[in-house]
Amino acid sequence: MTGLPKDRIRRLAGMTAHLPLADDYALLKSVALSPVQRDRIAWAVRHYLWVSLASYFPARNFALAEDLLERYAADVAALPNITPNGLVLPKRENFLAFNEVHSTVVEAFESLGLARSVERIHAPINVRLVSGVPDAKVDNRPRASTKPHSDMWAGEPAAAIMLFISVLGDPRDAGVRFIEPASFPEALMHPLPDFNDGHSILEGAREYEARLAPDKVFLTDPFLIHQTMKSGKGQRLSIDFRFTPTEKVASDRYDGVSRQANYITLEEWREIGRTRLIKSDAPLAPFTGGNGVKDGYAAEFPIVPL
Repeated sequence: MTGLPKDRIRRLAGMTAHLPLADDYALLKSVALSPVQRDRIAWAVRHYLWVSLASYFPARNFALAEDLLERYAADVAALPNITPNGLVLPKRENFLAFNEVHSTVVEAFESLGLARSVERIHAPINVRLVSGVPDAKVDNRPRASTKPHSDMWAGEPAAAIMLFISVLGDPRDAGVRFIEPASFPEALMHPLPDFNDGHSILEGAREYEARLAPDKVFLTDPFLIHQTMKSGKGQRLSIDFRFTPTEKVASDRYDGVSRQANYITLEEWREIGRTRLIKSDAPLAPFTGGNGVKDGYAAEFPIVPL
């Protein structure tokens, strides 16, 4: 019998009650993404990568092709605007294409009918590239995604619901394991210097059978533990972002102070890529954020009127 708060489980069930669920667990729900929305997001992401490649390797010709990620895997991996945890950051040369990605994600989010559940929503969205090939230097960092973790341990609020969409590549190459803890101690509802510091939460936990797929949108509660699983090959490019719900529960004890500034109103979020732009003045150059532990976002991006 789970010791998780019942009101937290009811909240996620309530926000998704109108959706035809593909996966239905206490702390995770998934719903099919329409082929139109899926393709729009995928092509916007390919264009974002293409602009990045063309800007960083100006002497080379890259085809904006359906297999762009596979065809130019080594070149994409060599892009300098990728953080240790795989965020593909907007820069001066590619921020317009990043805003196009955001617009397609807004369309997909609107199609889910979740607006009434949103208090504030995170910007920028995360475009994340994960290699399926193990790398000791990357995978052993204090907050590596290959370690079981909660988003709270990286600084996200205890209320923040995550949406996750696998977009390009084979998600089986760099999948995600989802684990429901038997309970979530209040002592672990805050950022941790090293995700390993929360390893005790796995005692008595159960793993969900849900698996990533390019035609699904996943919604997960921050009490759900998750972990990147590497197969030894390939890459997976995905999009994730979070929102804080209008409904509050007693266990929303950690506010994620370090990241609250990145949560904006749904009305503002909807306008990004239309009447407002996420902007960057930084050149497409090597990421300088380092490998140290940081509770805030990898970089700050102003949102400016168009």
